[in-house]
Amino acid sequence: MKTTVLTAFLSLLLFYCSDTQARVLPSSVVSTDNWPLISSWHCTRTNTHLQLQWTATSEAADVVYVVEKSANGKDFTTAAVLLGGFSIPMGYSYQFKEKYSGNASYTYRIKQVRSDGTWRIAGEQTL
Repeated sequence: MKTTVLTAFLSLLLFYCSDTQARVLPSSVVSTDNWPLISSWHCTRTNTHLQLQWTATSEAADVVYVVEKSANGKDFTTAAVLLGGFSIPMGYSYQFKEKYSGNASYTYRIKQVRSDGTWRIAGEQTL
């Protein structure tokens, strides 16, 4: 049963995140109430890789993190989806790493998404 629910949830999530345009849903939440707190949000770039790291506390069981990327700061695409919902008292650390080459500048953001379709942007940085 859990596998079926998780598969359906991830399919729905990928549908919403697959758009190249940022999607504003009627149920989108602007409030920060009851959302996991993001701390230690770091972006680093080397000659070959880019790495994003963050720690989240007070996570609900139905949260996933979508890492989005944009070359122009306006049109974002999904770079990765990370499962959340780890209720660990000290917080849980997440990491996203991708190959990087050249001198291009990209904007990365972390989107928190719940199973009911509500979401918020929890952090954004340009490298």
